[in-house]
Amino acid sequence: MAHFICDYCNADLDKSLYSPINSKRRASVYKCSNCSLVQTKYESTSGDSEKKKAISSDADWGNVRHGKGIRYVEAKGYLDPILDRLKPSRILDIGSNRGDFIQDVLTKDYVRKVAAVEPDISLKPDYASFSSDSRLECYWQRFEDCIVSDKFDFIYSCQTLEHASSARAMLESSFHILENNGLMYVEVPNIEILSDPRGVEEFFIDKHTFHFSAQVLVNIATTCGFSLAQDLGSDKYNIKLLFSKSKPLNRLISFTDNSLVDLISAYPRIIQENRRLLACLVDSRLRPLSKRQKVAYWGANRIFDALVNYGGLGKDDVFMLVDTYMAGKLDKSSGFPIQHPDYLRVREPQVCVVLARSSEDQIASLAYDMGVRHVLKYSELLDQVANSY
Repeated sequence: MAHFICDYCNADLDKSLYSPINSKRRASVYKCSNCSLVQTKYESTSGDSEKKKAISSDADWGNVRHGKGIRYVEAKGYLDPILDRLKPSRILDIGSNRGDFIQDVLTKDYVRKVAAVEPDISLKPDYASFSSDSRLECYWQRFEDCIVSDKFDFIYSCQTLEHASSARAMLESSFHILENNGLMYVEVPNIEILSDPRGVEEFFIDKHTFHFSAQVLVNIATTCGFSLAQDLGSDKYNIKLLFSKSKPLNRLISFTDNSLVDLISAYPRIIQENRRLLACLVDSRLRPLSKRQKVAYWGANRIFDALVNYGGLGKDDVFMLVDTYMAGKLDKSSGFPIQHPDYLRVREPQVCVVLARSSEDQIASLAYDMGVRHVLKYSELLDQVANSY
């Protein structure tokens, strides 16, 4: 049996708590008993999910590269005032993805240099419209492999730290290249989402190595020399923290959070029960609806994949599938063609089912604006079915 140690405190990880569904890398999830960092260890260094560009509700989600763009739509609202107050002249984006943040900050007149670190060279075409800007320097490699000699006034790390080879090492390196008066924004998925009563998507995907609670993330960052400056609205979906530079501790922080064990232990039951409910949702609500009306689905995402693969949603049940961010990036989701939401005006479905989490209300409003008469929310539909059984 393989021997694993904690990335933060080097303690032995002695007991696997969970095996993610359909992992292609033979993943096992551990919680450190000394510092409470939850981390996934892999018996295989790579798998199909490392290559496949497809949506999956299981652990083998792979390479669509759209999530950070979605997250920046929200983050811009609270980061813009901070940036305009700080006026950073040098900015680093760790895991720049398709360049949404980079493109935006290049419009600010106080910015003199922007460094983008992104290992996926297939995304280079997304930078075509702004790559000629002399202030931009791109590193097409993992952050761990970069040699960055400059220092920065602001570091942006959105949905990146969970992918790191070592979360502690990434934060330590970030500390050393951040100016003394600089700020670092860190956003990661929140492990508290495991308790979501509507969850049907595997949280522990093969792309993620670390899984944070807010306190554990603050503890690791504090050891690396950061001080929490502000919580920018963390919720059950994402932790969103702004750090300032302090000084590294000369010790590790021991922290016991047994609730994380309970959270992970209860998770298989929650996801399995909800996936069983999906078949009831399709049979009792969605399929009868599609026999009477043209039903569109907004969200070519992991929920849709779960509806197809675990709920039995079929081609006769879906009039059209739309998604703002996936259209143009992926032809199909779970075998269904993806169209831009503008086509709702053209094809005129009578009903639109919104498949989303935190953006559910916003998307529902947009669907109404596009002329859809009846808009249904996935969360409400699943609750109705759960209360019926």
